[in-house]
Amino acid sequence: MPIRIILVVLSWGSLLFLKKQTILRFSPAAILVSFILTTITLCNSVLKLWEIRGNKQEKLLGDLMFILGPFLCATLWVSD
Repeated sequence: MPIRIILVVLSWGSLLFLKKQTILRFSPAAILVSFILTTITLCNSVLKLWEIRGNKQEKLLGDLMFILGPFLCATLWVSD
């Protein structure tokens, strides 16, 4: 769990090195992609696309920390 928190903090901290215009320009696309991935993650409980160990709360928290942390920030970095 602490590693996931560190990943979120470092990824959001890396956005300080991007221009404000870049973040404002590409944030709608990054949010849309993150929303789509969140929807797929929520459908995972029905479709069984992949398996994560732990109870339901740990699974959801782990996925959301990845989606809202490194994935969202990496989408903004790649768009630059």
